[in-house]
Amino acid sequence: MDLPELKKCIVNKKIENFYMFVGEEFGIMEKYIESISKVLNKPIKRLDSINDLINITKTGNLLKQDFLYVIRDDKNLIKSEAAWKKLKTLKKSLILIYSKLDKRGKFYKHFKNDIIEFEKLKTEQLIRYVQKELGLKKEYSEDLVSMTGNSYNRLLLEIDKIKNLSDATQCKHEYSYLTLKGEDLIYEEPKDVIFDFVDAVVTNNKKQAFILYNQLKKLNVANLQALTLLYNNFRNILMVQGSAKPTQEKTGLTGWIIQKTKEKCGFFNIPKLIDILHSIQFIESGIKKGRVDSNIALEYCLLKVFKED
Repeated sequence: MDLPELKKCIVNKKIENFYMFVGEEFGIMEKYIESISKVLNKPIKRLDSINDLINITKTGNLLKQDFLYVIRDDKNLIKSEAAWKKLKTLKKSLILIYSKLDKRGKFYKHFKNDIIEFEKLKTEQLIRYVQKELGLKKEYSEDLVSMTGNSYNRLLLEIDKIKNLSDATQCKHEYSYLTLKGEDLIYEEPKDVIFDFVDAVVTNNKKQAFILYNQLKKLNVANLQALTLLYNNFRNILMVQGSAKPTQEKTGLTGWIIQKTKEKCGFFNIPKLIDILHSIQFIESGIKKGRVDSNIALEYCLLKVFKED
């Protein structure tokens, strides 16, 4: 089953007893769980394991009230094939949630028809949602979506944070957003920042590179890690840009990396790329030998990259 089919079941009030939700978008899952609970007119009851539900069916419910049972990441169930057949015979409304499942495993294959995948929403969908909730212009909405890594769940938290600040200070959502961002109170994962930073540097986007560099400093990302990523990216660009027809045999890169690297080619000429690689090697060597202060190494590298010849 897929999400459109589930939506149809909810609208038509034809809810099955058992579903399995798989994915990391727990915020979206919760919306569907609430809708199913409303259609069934059953309150949500969360349990730790399927064994808890089996015990309830054996002992009976003292309150004589039926629930929509929700169980999240019961790893023991995955290993217990004997329990799989019992799930649909329990005659209880049940939703199992797993953040991740191995599609090659027996468990996934056994429940394949019951699984509903909750994948990340597309960027444009999330931007429209931000604009609906906060009324931010598209530039700010897109920025907020990017900072949350396109995670609906994280986006809900940041939207709530912005609304709360606006309520407390009686100011517009746009001002609250800019204030929180300016104070680094909108959480952004280092991994997202470091790769965005590298992309900005290798595509000669000086302004964005220095903005992201300041974020890296606040997040205490290791300079050597960033330098290594820069070196690898510039090296790949040199091999692809320096070849009329770059192939895996010529470059030693996979077809996918070659394709992605092509998007970053042309922002620096070949002599400049070679000079940048030499500069990064010099800085890395200097850090290891104590000749270059690691605290300023990345900034020194940026000055070398963006220096006008």
